[in-house]
Amino acid sequence: MQRRVVCPTAALVTALAVLLAGKGTLAQEHLFEAMGMAKVTGQKALDFTLSSVDGTQVSLQQYKGKVIFLNFWATWCIPCREEMPALEKLHHAYREQDLVVLAIDLKESAEQVKAFFQQHALSFPSVIDPNGSVFRAYSVTGMPTTYLIGRDGAILARGIGGRDWTRPEAHELIRELLQKTQGASAGSSPVTSQ
Repeated sequence: MQRRVVCPTAALVTALAVLLAGKGTLAQEHLFEAMGMAKVTGQKALDFTLSSVDGTQVSLQQYKGKVIFLNFWATWCIPCREEMPALEKLHHAYREQDLVVLAIDLKESAEQVKAFFQQHALSFPSVIDPNGSVFRAYSVTGMPTTYLIGRDGAILARGIGGRDWTRPEAHELIRELLQKTQGASAGSSPVTSQ
């Protein structure tokens, strides 16, 4: 008799967990849609190593276990320039919760990018793609292009064009990604080599 009570209870708990997980997935998809992001499935982020504006070598691999906001941009791109203050706000709001905002500039000099970052008081990391190889590897066809990458190295979503990352939906999406992937193993390899 006791066994019958336990089995339906276990089944009910399992069904509830599946239902809640499904609701989380639907909520996340709704947030991607609200932010104009296309959901991406089954793709690992390609690793790269580029120089930062101060000459330090930065690779995607070094952010293993974190949620990565990968933004492709250039100083001459008006929508890129417009969204940069919002990226700074995301960086400040969520960096302690393992969000990395990483900007990849296309073919400009370190001096140009550094001057832009100083002028606009931006503090998140920026690297320079001197020959466009990382832009090509990520199929960037317009700027800005943003990829959201989970802690496990999977590409979650892609958005082409500027976004208002100060919107409540943007913050809800980032919090959801940070929370959803919090249990992911930091020891797993998040990126694949080019």
